[in-house]
Amino acid sequence: MREYNRAMPAESLSVFIAPCDDLPTGWRGFYQHVLKLHDLAREKRHRIVNDPAQADLILLTDSNDDDLFLTLRKNSLAKRYPEKVFTIYEGDFPQRFLPGIYTSMPKSIWNLGRFTTGTYSYCYAKHGNTVDLLKNKTRSGEILFSFIGRGRAKIREALFKLEFNRSDIVIEDSSTFNYFTSHTNQQFDHQMHYLDVSMKSRFMLCPRGQGTSSIRLFDAMQMGVAPVIISDKWIRPEGPDWESFAVFIAEREIPRLPELLASHDSRWREMGQLARAAWDKWFRLEDEFNYIVDSLARIKANRVIPERMMRLTWPFIVARLQLRRNLSRLKHPAQNSPARALAQSRSGT
Repeated sequence: MREYNRAMPAESLSVFIAPCDDLPTGWRGFYQHVLKLHDLAREKRHRIVNDPAQADLILLTDSNDDDLFLTLRKNSLAKRYPEKVFTIYEGDFPQRFLPGIYTSMPKSIWNLGRFTTGTYSYCYAKHGNTVDLLKNKTRSGEILFSFIGRGRAKIREALFKLEFNRSDIVIEDSSTFNYFTSHTNQQFDHQMHYLDVSMKSRFMLCPRGQGTSSIRLFDAMQMGVAPVIISDKWIRPEGPDWESFAVFIAEREIPRLPELLASHDSRWREMGQLARAAWDKWFRLEDEFNYIVDSLARIKANRVIPERMMRLTWPFIVARLQLRRNLSRLKHPAQNSPARALAQSRSGT
């Protein structure tokens, strides 16, 4: 993957930002978040404009997966300016309607250079960043590797069933506690336990969830713990030198985790430091707005197929999405209420 150097000055671009649904009752959370990112930017390189016709890029936010992304598909700006309209989406089940930044977009020959990946900055803003609770904790390295997380993915269920028979490995199923919806007296205790185990770990497992990515990856980087990325279809966000601080394990190789990590064990502290340095350089909120705009600009500059032509594929995407949703409702009728679907699609765990 081509290295992207944020330190190099890029062209200043004008950006028009709007939520997909322009009704007063429409979602606005991600829209407000992007505006805040612009205000936080240390370098005011790109500017927000009020006229979409004058903008170099148009960013649509807050697409609604509950209605099969209807507000995004029907948005007038997407119809009027198809070659400069993009979106950003952190959900586990991205769809290929508009080009843009999709945190869990899987590898596919059908991506056609229209997508890049990113972080969970909106998820952090909405639910809080547990890592911010750390207060001058140092890493002890007494645990070889750890994973504390929910199931809801085949690779994680397989991980829970493994017996490594070592006292320096911690694998815990936290499915009974939902980080995104639990606001009980035990929430702080769960968070501190997660941080305590993570800071004792030399490596932190980051298996994919329902989506190809995991918010745990960015937790690990911020904590200065070397992440072990287990997701065969994950697309790396551009920028960091991932090979210098992350370990990539094929999903089928998880029974060999202790053996595979042995070759990296002598560098665990250095890799953790490099992970934190990469997080500081690429994923701090103060740089996120420029990162978003630069990423969209690269997609636009490298476009292979005109977006007006890609719109011809939308009916097939809708049909596939509807079929998958119907099959899911047949298999799990109790798990498919609109409220639950919304919570799951935006969890990014």
